[in-house]
Amino acid sequence: FERASVEITLPRNFTGGLEVKLGDGVLDMSDLDAISSLCVEQRDGKTELRNVRVNGSALLRQNDGRLTLDSVTADSLETHSRDGGLFLNKVAVAGRLTAESNDGGVNFADVTAANCDITGRDGRVSLADTRIDGDLHLTRKDGSVKLDRSTARLLSFDMRDGNVTGTLLGKESDYKVGVEIRDGSTNLTTSHTGDKEIRAKLQDGNIKLQFVD
Repeated sequence: FERASVEITLPRNFTGGLEVKLGDGVLDMSDLDAISSLCVEQRDGKTELRNVRVNGSALLRQNDGRLTLDSVTADSLETHSRDGGLFLNKVAVAGRLTAESNDGGVNFADVTAANCDITGRDGRVSLADTRIDGDLHLTRKDGSVKLDRSTARLLSFDMRDGNVTGTLLGKESDYKVGVEIRDGSTNLTTSHTGDKEIRAKLQDGNIKLQFVD
């Protein structure tokens, strides 16, 4: 048995919408500048998007396997992975970005969005050079969160087990701070002043954050 391979070539300035549904295999999409909408559903395999601009909404759903986006822009973006993890690099979203990964990590590098929701059950979350203009809500059962020179108007963490560590852009005085930890510790001091805000609720874990310009 040999797995079939299908290659489809579109003009780079193709302006229509794309809907792709796959059972098993690899989806490699690149160099599209002006598609109006995108919907991808894949059961098993790997999905990669590179140098893609969506002038509308994009929905990517992957059951098993890695989902990778590199140099992608969209008006809104939903990414869902059951097993395998999400990897977003140089991604810009004008509206809301949703990243759901049940079992597997969520990795952002150089990501911007108006608002962002990160949800899932297990796996590490890494946010490097991530800038959210509005609210960043992160809900996780188990797994650590690592921040590297990232920021949002509101950073909200709701976790059962795991640590939140790393660096936030700005000064500590820029952030209101409200932290509730049942079993663990934090180096943050409660504050009611600041243009931005950190809210955190952990059952078991620690919060250790530094602030950098």
